[in-house]
Amino acid sequence: MRRRRRLATAAMMSGAMLFTITASALGGDFRAGDRVAVEAGETIDDDLYVGSGTTAIAGTVNGDLTVAAGTVDVRGTVTGSVNVSGGNVTITGTVDGALRSLGGNVSVSGSVGRDVVVAGGSAVIEDGATVGGDVAGAAGTLRIEGTVEGDILAGAGELTVEGSVGGGIDANLGRLRIGSGATVGGDVLYASEREAEIADGAQIGGEVERRDPVWAGYRALLPDNALTAFLGALLGLLVLGWGLMLARPGWVVHPGAALHARPLLALGAGLAAWIGQFLLLVVLGVLAAAAAALATAFGGAFIVPLVVVVLAIVALIFLSHAYVAMAIGSAFGRVGLSTNAWLAYALGALVWVAVLALLGWILPALGGLLFLFGWIAGLGAVALDTIDRRRRDHAEARAASTMAAG
Repeated sequence: MRRRRRLATAAMMSGAMLFTITASALGGDFRAGDRVAVEAGETIDDDLYVGSGTTAIAGTVNGDLTVAAGTVDVRGTVTGSVNVSGGNVTITGTVDGALRSLGGNVSVSGSVGRDVVVAGGSAVIEDGATVGGDVAGAAGTLRIEGTVEGDILAGAGELTVEGSVGGGIDANLGRLRIGSGATVGGDVLYASEREAEIADGAQIGGEVERRDPVWAGYRALLPDNALTAFLGALLGLLVLGWGLMLARPGWVVHPGAALHARPLLALGAGLAAWIGQFLLLVVLGVLAAAAAALATAFGGAFIVPLVVVVLAIVALIFLSHAYVAMAIGSAFGRVGLSTNAWLAYALGALVWVAVLALLGWILPALGGLLFLFGWIAGLGAVALDTIDRRRRDHAEARAASTMAAG
């Protein structure tokens, strides 16, 4: 049972990874460009935040390294954690903290002092590499050739162990392979439709137990349920988006166009808005509690805005996906498939819901991460559209003032 609780914890770690990557981005050294490098001999005594096509660390970062996108190569030393969203990661140097990767492929041939958490792509702990904590998350393929001092807590299409695992293995898998030179200190508990392939010579310190996967026995029901869920989600998104467009087309078209035209900027703005909404909730909650302790009536003054913010967050969770659908529809319009905003939105909603449903059916953790991605991207679309509107209003006011003065 302890193992199963830890596996649930690993799933939550993967689902909350994007928050972990961004929540501390309130200060530090910010750099951007096609290539950002910390050269050998160079030291940054602060957290480093990067938006770059390529990030190369040959020197030392005395803090966390957080990268929004692109390729990351750490040959030097990071005394904190490495957090990467949407890029490939190679660690040949030393990371004293944890390594967290959302999307892309991960290769570790150096050392990571704490956990390695991955979501999406593939991960390899190379021969000679060391991981001081657990390897956790959801990946297409996961290969352990080096040393993992903790546990393997993961969902993967295929897990191969050729090296050493100090703890145990608790995983949901398509296939499990344990090589002849592998060592596992604890139990091997796995959920799969296939028996594990354990070679002669493999050393396992605990018991080996295969469990049926969650979906076993329900395979015949899944297609009907998946189709029903898909149609329901599509209908809901169409009603939401078309309803807003019926009231005022610009409420959907303009944010969607902003997201389509500037996706990276929208994601950055969305991350800031996503963090900000929770910070606002915390502030209002603290103020309400403090004020209520002093005077009940005065404390109630903060309860109303707190409830309003909660309702706004719930509404934006769903509205955000309408903006993502419109952005996808705008891409169809750009290639000439549709010039009608209503049809473009329908096509975008169809694609977005289909991808969400497919990933959610194959691996719920990835479906959840994609849903979170849509939420953040949609928030960014609203932020960009709001900024654009204010700029237009300001420009029009200045033009009107100039004409009146003339």
